[in-house]
Amino acid sequence: MIKKLFIGLLACPVIAVAQQKPYDFKAAEASARKLVYTSPDSALVVIKTTLSQKGNLHDTIKANTYNLYGIYYAMAGKSDSSLLQFNKAIRFSDGYPGVKVRALMNLATAYRNKGEYQKSLQYLDEALKIHRSEKNNVGIGMVYGEMASNYNYMLRYDKSVDYLMKAVKLFKQENNRTQLVAVKQKLANTYLAMENFRFAADLYLETLPEFREIGMEKNYYLTNINLGEAYIRMEQFDKAKEPLNIAVEGMEKFGDRELLGIAYSKIANIQMREQETAQAIRSFQKAFDYLTTSRSTRIMRIGGEYINLLNDNGMYAQAL
Repeated sequence: MIKKLFIGLLACPVIAVAQQKPYDFKAAEASARKLVYTSPDSALVVIKTTLSQKGNLHDTIKANTYNLYGIYYAMAGKSDSSLLQFNKAIRFSDGYPGVKVRALMNLATAYRNKGEYQKSLQYLDEALKIHRSEKNNVGIGMVYGEMASNYNYMLRYDKSVDYLMKAVKLFKQENNRTQLVAVKQKLANTYLAMENFRFAADLYLETLPEFREIGMEKNYYLTNINLGEAYIRMEQFDKAKEPLNIAVEGMEKFGDRELLGIAYSKIANIQMREQETAQAIRSFQKAFDYLTTSRSTRIMRIGGEYINLLNDNGMYAQAL
């Protein structure tokens, strides 16, 4: 009896292995692509599971998965790590233009986030050539939108608006709602930079429910930060508080310390203007901590504002 039971127990794992279904790479990619914008840590589990599969993975599987890995790091504000993964994706995408162009676009965005605008534009030019050869109007519009973002950072706003309006026309022509709302957000950012605050705020308010509806949560929270900035610039501080508080609460799960630091600095500025000094110091300290750990270049301006507040209140040791 004991011997029969022992043999039966040994047989169970063999049956389980025989019945195990093969790994569904397509479903895994679709899942990770959806989760990376809403639940990044869950996406990371899928990404690592895919890369750990035994056997020779097809180059397109590797390219798409490394591309998603790069997006994961980009969502967390880790630009160097995202660059590494996007470059891996490009290496495995030769001969597959549709796969390659996604990695090129993401690589260009990563370089822009590092302030390397010309290098970013070089990769965007390469992506544009692929989309034109494929006669992909949506892809062309997406490249125009990314180029506009570069020119925005380079303070060439007229050129930025020109590219964005071209993109809007293409997305409307193709009836692509997802890309249209994204480019409208970029247009709002440009008008904010051009100090057309009312028009910028109206565009942000228009895009907020659309981002939420289509599941682009990080864009939703980023738009709330920008909307708060528009209200601050119009000195409508009570209106600015709600979107900024929504942003800091929602942004926590993405772990983007730079954006959290920026949001807290804007809250601190409102508190400072309303003479809520103790609260402003706490908010500035949070901003300072987030920005220093993320090595953000924004620390220069925001840190300066914080130091001035501390000095104005006789807190010289802390300021030092």
